[in-house]
Order: sequence, then C-alpha cells, then structure tokens
Amino acid sequence: VKDIDTTAVDFNPCVHVGNYQTYVKETLKEVETRVNEYLNKYAQDNCQALIIFLSDGDLYDYDESYEICDRLRANNKITIASYLLEDKNWNNILPEEELNRLKNNIRGLSSSSKNNLDENFEFFLSKVDPEEIRKHMIKSISTVSKVD
Repeated sequence: VKDIDTTAVDFNPCVHVGNYQTYVKETLKEVETRVNEYLNKYAQDNCQALIIFLSDGDLYDYDESYEICDRLRANNKITIASYLLEDKNWNNILPEEELNRLKNNIRGLSSSSKNNLDENFEFFLSKVDPEEIRKHMIKSISTVSKVD
C-alpha cells in the first residue's frame, strides 16, 4: 500500500459522476422490492425494516421518490431514516431558502415519529459532523427495534 502514488488519484467522487445531479427513484424502487420481499418472506416473524437514506438533498426526481417513500411509509413495519449530509461551507455559500429546500427534500422522505413509539424522536437529521449522524443512526435503529 505504501508504494501506491496517491497524488495521481483524485478521491473527490464528484469528479467521477459527471453532471452532479442526484436521481434516487430507481434505487428506491429496488429498495421497495427488496423490503417487500423480506417482509413477505418473514411475515410470520415480528420483522421490521429500517431504510437509511443519505443524500445531499438536491434530488432531481423528488416527486417520484416521494411517492415511493410514501408507499413504504404506509406499511407500519417500514421506517425510513433520512440524513442530509451537509457541507460545512453551505451556510456561507447557499442562500437560506436553498438550504431549507435541501433539508425539506430529505425530511419529506423520512418517517414521522408520530407513527413510532418514541414521539420525541425524528427520523431526519441534517448535520455536518459525521459523529452526530452516526449517533442518530444508532438511535434510529434502537427506536425501530425497540432496544435502548
């Protein structure tokens, strides 16, 4: 590993994706299929599904993605936890209404805490600090699985 010249490698994933547009509809359709297969296979068990959705919030297929998440959320055995991965510079470079749009996009895909045991817990988080996101993911898993 020490012989690899990392100066010649660009680790910025945006360099490799092209137009920087985020489309998630096809992924969510596949998630819906797999989650439903899992729940059908283990219907006799007390099974649940937690979908963890991470994004920058700039979804070009938001309406279609929202429809899929709405179908998933209609099943009380499925919970969607969504996370906006903020950039630490967004507060300096994005207008407040744009940042709010990104947050609302991701919040709109998540499950509501009204449908779960812990009414004070929201299955959405928007943070820069990865440690805060990790802790929230653990809390999401604990809340859905009813484990402290």
